[in-house]
Amino acid sequence: MKLSINDEETIFYSLEIDKSINKLSSQCSFIIKEDAPSFAIGDEIKISDETTFEGQIEYIESRLDEGEASTIYAGRTKTGKLNDVIVDKTIQVTKSKKLTSLLGIELKGDVSLFAEDKIAIVGKNLGETIIKKIKELGKIVYGNETGDLIVEEEAQDGDETIRLGDNVLSRSYIQDNTKLFDKAIVFSIDEKGEETTGEDGSGERITGYVANSLVKKDEAQTLAKKFLIDKNRQAERYEVELAGVIDFKLNVKYKIEDEKAGINKKMNLHSIVFTETTGEKRTRAIFEGI
Repeated sequence: MKLSINDEETIFYSLEIDKSINKLSSQCSFIIKEDAPSFAIGDEIKISDETTFEGQIEYIESRLDEGEASTIYAGRTKTGKLNDVIVDKTIQVTKSKKLTSLLGIELKGDVSLFAEDKIAIVGKNLGETIIKKIKELGKIVYGNETGDLIVEEEAQDGDETIRLGDNVLSRSYIQDNTKLFDKAIVFSIDEKGEETTGEDGSGERITGYVANSLVKKDEAQTLAKKFLIDKNRQAERYEVELAGVIDFKLNVKYKIEDEKAGINKKMNLHSIVFTETTGEKRTRAIFEGI
């Protein structure tokens, strides 16, 4: 991977890029072996070649370990600032309006809210509110490598098959029945201020959710169904580390074939981490059930 700071190529000891669905920004960190920091807060970061990243340095740590000096730098794409904002006024969105931007950041995708709705209220963290709101619509959101917010339906269909065997450096496959639920109940209020609930499924293992929206009865039913699917998806998790930089796409269903782990099914890519240390490149991917 190629690292440039303020448009000048920079030699690094190690580099990591981390991105995930339902996170509003991609993040990166890198280490340079140096006696004193060469760069400053606010300097521009660009990563290219096998993957891309555009952001700013937001964190610097100078270290000395057994006589060896180094500096750790870290930063996020511009969407990271949404996580730093505590709302000082209510953002009101009407039925006829779609949410297209926040603080100058473009949202790519359809964000049609429930009838007359509040996207965020005073005292709430804006980033957390955005994630919760979009999940209530049955969609996911994530910050891409260049600083836009991407809104999509959950688990986009993909045709690619990933065959894993000797190329696996490490793996973990978890099936956790304690995270499986039979029924979901959503609690909210409607436009008249009256309590409303929606339910999906039946059984003794029940999970609940308090909606951030003003929703009608039928909307609460739909939300309960989507919430139950989302919760149960987390009961199955496959984490794998591979050599090289593999250009996986977030929120895409891949056919996973790993005979040693006993997997032959489609799973959704939840998060991905690219690393490079002294020229050795690796990709760590986390998939969830669908």
